[in-house]
Amino acid sequence: MTSVLLLASPDVQRDFDFVARIPNLGITSIAGNINDLCDVKVADLNVADDPHEFVRRTIEKYHVDLVGLSCMSFQYAGMLEIAKIVAEYDNVKVVFGGYHPTLEYKEIAGSPDLAYIDFIMRGEGEATFRELVATMSLPDPQYDGVLGLSYRENKDGDGTMTMKHNPPRPLLDLSEIRLPDRGARLLKKGFYGFCHTVDVVETSRGCTQGCKFCSIDRMYGRSFRTYTIERVIEDIADAKAHGAQNIFFVDDNITLN
Repeated sequence: MTSVLLLASPDVQRDFDFVARIPNLGITSIAGNINDLCDVKVADLNVADDPHEFVRRTIEKYHVDLVGLSCMSFQYAGMLEIAKIVAEYDNVKVVFGGYHPTLEYKEIAGSPDLAYIDFIMRGEGEATFRELVATMSLPDPQYDGVLGLSYRENKDGDGTMTMKHNPPRPLLDLSEIRLPDRGARLLKKGFYGFCHTVDVVETSRGCTQGCKFCSIDRMYGRSFRTYTIERVIEDIADAKAHGAQNIFFVDDNITLN
């Protein structure tokens, strides 16, 4: 079975970190939607004592095959250093995802950074990552059918690296997204919000507004989708069962409806 390690960036926004340090929802949501296909672990490197050493130990301990790195723009440089650490291990592949790789995938693909990146996952990750894991397990993996995926290949077989960009994936039906797998977290302590343990929940995705300072419309378009209230309550209960005293809602525009 494929061994997957999903990592969130060690870099934090210092002013926000003063009052809260929250876990990454994206990687736990992906974990919850692939954990029947692979052995998946997740870690928020912002609570690791030594993020680089943690990555090395974890790859070796769990014999990792695929490392997923999630980042925003201010976190990209730090995550590229993590990718370079992963490159020290033969046959371990790297996939970047999150806001910065989604919005700047062409820039990344045309840069020297490509030497450390096997895949870029654009947009929502649950379905694309699931298909990536399923494809990797095949005897002769062919990635051209995985929507929302960019993948590295040798151009004309001459050793020159290039990246092929598959068509984008349509927005997901939120009713088909399973709960996050909070049990996959390797680092469980260090998250706080106003002096209490905290976890993250979303009740919706997207926003129909077009604010110039915001990039969310480039992630989802001007769209707005909601989870059912039953699913939201189940998610809150799961967060509480995993030790959360506070809930941080990470919707793009929670008051839109």
